[in-house]
Amino acid sequence: MRTARRIAGLAAAPLLLAGLGAVLPPSPGAQDGISDELVEAFRANPMEFFFEQQPFLAIQAAEILLRDEALPAGPRAEILTTLGTIYVAQSNDAAARAAFMEWLAEDPDAELWNPVIIPMPVKQLFYSLRDSISIARNLKRSAVPKTLAVGNIENNSVFAGEFDLDRFARGLVHLITADLSSIPGLTLVDRQRLDVLRDEIGLNKDADILDPETAVAFGNLTGAGSFIFGSLMLVDEHKIRIDLRLVETETSDVLLAESQEGTIKKGSDLVKLEQKLVAENLAGKIQEMLETEGANLKRSLKDAIQDRDETDYLELVLATGRAVLAEEEGDMEAAAAAWSEVAGMDPSDTTARDRSRALSAFMTYATKE
Repeated sequence: MRTARRIAGLAAAPLLLAGLGAVLPPSPGAQDGISDELVEAFRANPMEFFFEQQPFLAIQAAEILLRDEALPAGPRAEILTTLGTIYVAQSNDAAARAAFMEWLAEDPDAELWNPVIIPMPVKQLFYSLRDSISIARNLKRSAVPKTLAVGNIENNSVFAGEFDLDRFARGLVHLITADLSSIPGLTLVDRQRLDVLRDEIGLNKDADILDPETAVAFGNLTGAGSFIFGSLMLVDEHKIRIDLRLVETETSDVLLAESQEGTIKKGSDLVKLEQKLVAENLAGKIQEMLETEGANLKRSLKDAIQDRDETDYLELVLATGRAVLAEEEGDMEAAAAAWSEVAGMDPSDTTARDRSRALSAFMTYATKE
């Protein structure tokens, strides 16, 4: 595997760096000091300094706070996440690696704090380091039954319809993920984390998870107890068939295999199809996974989906798909604009708003001298 080759040197080197300050550049103006109020503001919300384009103040405040050996793990993780994000945006890979490696040396199971607001290049660096450490140390994690990873819905159509089916597939996954994220007690693996993992374990297509060896590696690195993925195919000019599979990672057993066909001409058609996929097919199995009784998950998901504006729903899914595809292709300018459009169409989609803001800030850093 590519990871095994890449970590040959890493495995032999001590993971705990000789102090973060050994590789981080000094903060301009650090000798002038920084107010206690500003340090406290940074501690309360480190990433806000990234968004507000205040990297030097962030670095100064971080230097002060990280010297405190009594600093709790939570704030420490947020601070190191912010430092890593700033340095990746500034193309200072050595400093970014140092920030993340100091954190991972203390906690090899670390997860990025609030990954929705973390740009993809930052996730790529963080998780490649984390996975390298896990593989080098042969670290084992127990898959958590109540943790679910949502993969792709692949477009397997042999002819094109009247709208972009790749965008449709990516947008539909985002909306399904948003529906599932509202379920109490269910933890979702960040989808962009999966993009990094596919390269790490050689997961060329999501169906490869049916290979027991791949499934075990997947569960070990993500902690996901189950993985959902699927495909779609345009049956005729408007009719779409969608297949979904839910797989247990420890065994690669298929827990659920469902198919639905629907005619998609307008938003209300898509709402009905999603109700069948999520509220009728998935809800019962997920409620079983969560071992919950009483609350009717099927009913609550169906109500949430029905509350959507059916008139614009198809356009919303296509706009979301455009944003996701732009990020996958590394076009952050197009992705930021598309996510901003999605947020305007659906103000309740906080993920769209946060992704647009994060990518816009990241691009601003990259264009500075």
